[in-house]
Amino acid sequence: MLTKTRSSLAFAILFSLSACGGGGDSSDTSSETPDNPAGTSSQSDIIKNANNYNAIELENAASQLVSARYTGSKSLTTLTLANTQHVFKKVVIGEGVLLPNLHLEELDYNVTNSGKVDFTAQCSTSGSIKFKGQLSSQFTGNLAVSYNNCSDGYSNNVNGNMAFSLKTNTDSQYNFSFNFDNLSWKEGSLTTSLTGSYGINSQETPNTDQFSNSIKTNLLYTYSGQTQALFQVTQTQSYQNNQFNWIISGAYFHSTLGQFNISTNALDGNLEQGKIIVKGTNSSTLAFLNGSVKYTQDTDNNGIDDVGTYFASVNDLITNNLSNKPLVDVAKMSLPPEVYAPSGNNYQLYTTTPLTVSPGHYFDPDNSLDQLTVSYRWYINGQLVSGQTNYILPAHIAVYGDEVKVAMVVSDGINTVESDYFFFTINDSPAQFNAVNLPNHIQSGQTVQFSALLTDPDNIDPAKIGSLISGA
Repeated sequence: MLTKTRSSLAFAILFSLSACGGGGDSSDTSSETPDNPAGTSSQSDIIKNANNYNAIELENAASQLVSARYTGSKSLTTLTLANTQHVFKKVVIGEGVLLPNLHLEELDYNVTNSGKVDFTAQCSTSGSIKFKGQLSSQFTGNLAVSYNNCSDGYSNNVNGNMAFSLKTNTDSQYNFSFNFDNLSWKEGSLTTSLTGSYGINSQETPNTDQFSNSIKTNLLYTYSGQTQALFQVTQTQSYQNNQFNWIISGAYFHSTLGQFNISTNALDGNLEQGKIIVKGTNSSTLAFLNGSVKYTQDTDNNGIDDVGTYFASVNDLITNNLSNKPLVDVAKMSLPPEVYAPSGNNYQLYTTTPLTVSPGHYFDPDNSLDQLTVSYRWYINGQLVSGQTNYILPAHIAVYGDEVKVAMVVSDGINTVESDYFFFTINDSPAQFNAVNLPNHIQSGQTVQFSALLTDPDNIDPAKIGSLISGA
C-alpha cells in the first residue's frame, strides 16, 4: 500500500476545500440549461475516463464543457451598491463556491502497493462512488471518480463525474485539480449542478512561516436548471517577509446580471487594508480602513468616483439590506459613528415590567456628539417592534417566552449605524388576584358577596381567566 504523505495530502485537500463554503443562489430565474449541449459528449468521455488522459487534457475538457453550457449574459454589467455587495459575498467571502463531500478519504484505504486504484465505496446513507486510476510512488496521477446517488450526513443525492489530478505531492508543495462534469447534489428543494475545474497549488518554504496558496477556478454552477453563476477567478494568498497579501483577479458571470471583472490592490488577509475594484460598464471600489469599509462608485465612467457611502464594518457590508441605503457625493462623505451595545439588567423582569436600557458608548470621527441622533430598535422574536424607538419598552408588549433584544442606533445624518444587541430574559409572571364588586365600605356583621379573579399576566385571553366566588 502507498503511504507517502497520504495523511498530509488528505488534510491539505480538506483544508483547502473548507475555504469554499457558502451556498447557492436561487433568487433569479432564466431559461433552462441543457445538461449536454451539442458537441460536449467527447469532453464528457474524457472526464469519465480520466485515467487515460493527462492533467492538461482534463482541464481543457472541463473548460470546453463550461463554454458550451454557460448560456447566461456575458455583457458587462452596470455597477451598483447592491450588485457590488453580491459579487463581494459570492467571490471574496466565498458564498458562491460550494462543493459537496467528495469522499477523497476513501483513497487512504483502497490503493494497492503498485498504486492501482480500482474500487467502489459505499456512501454512509445510500449510493456509491467508483474510483479508477493509477498513482505513482509519489502519490501523483489521474483518477476517474463517478458518483451514483451518494448521500451522507453532509451531501445528498450526489451524481456525476469528476477527474481528480494529483500533480505534485511533496512535503513543501502540493498541486492538484478537480475537473467536474455535471456533478449535482440536492439541498432541500434546490438542485445544484457543477461543471468546470478547481485547482490548488500550495508551496511552503521549509523551516520558515512563509507560504503561498493559489486557487484557480473555472466553475459553472446551475441552480435547479435555471440561474447560472460562473467563477473564472484566481486567488493567491501568501505570507512573505512578514507581510500577508491577498490577490484576486478574474471575472464573475451571473446569468441575468452579466459580467463583473474583479481585481485587488494591497489587500490583506483580514480585510482591514487594501482595495477591491469591480468593473463593468462603470466601476466601484471597496476600500478597507482597519474596521470600516468605504464604498465609492464611478457613475459616469470618467475614471473618477462620484458618489459613495461608508459601512461600519465588513459584517455590515455582508449582512445589510442595501436597497434603501443612499449614496452621497464623495465630497460630502463622512466616516460612520462607532456604536456599542446598550446595557440593562435582567433582575426580576416580568410581562408587567417596563424594559429599560442605558445608552452604550458611541462616538463619531467627523462629528461632535451633539450632532448625532440616538434612538433604539426593539426586536421581539426577531421582528422589529414598530413605533418603539425609546430606551424604554412599555410593559405588556413582550411576555414570558419571547426573545427580546434591543440595539442602539446612532446617525450622523448620512450614516446610520446599529449596535450589537442587549438581550432580556422575561420571567414567568406570578398570578394576580383581583376582587370584583367588593363594596368600598363594609360594616361589622355585614354579609358580603364578591367575585375573585385570578389572572395570568402572560396570557390575557379572557377565556382562560379563572373566577371564584367567596363570602364573609
